Amino acid sequence: MSFEKLSTSRELASILGIAQITVQRLAARGELPARKVAGKWRFSLSEVEAHLSRKVETGEMKDVAFSLETIRSIQAKLEQVRKDLRRLHRGEQ
Repeated sequence: MSFEKLSTSRELASILGIAQITVQRLAARGELPARKVAGKWRFSLSEVEAHLSRKVETGEMKDVAFSLETIRSIQAKLEQVRKDLRRLHRGEQ
């Protein structure tokens, strides 16, 4: 079983290089994959990455305030999260 830590709107805003309120508005409009947990937006980085990658591939990215550099940043962050999870799973600190 694979678990992924859900990111907050603040964390995702930092990764994407946009304002937290923008992330929240995009989530509320359904323009970013998100879910509400205890009344607050939470984001799966892998879902956001896949969503933005599809936007780039289909040419829809021009309508969104993200760039390929942003997607690469998400991919790098997601890879670090995966490494951290594997290390924790093995009991390493």
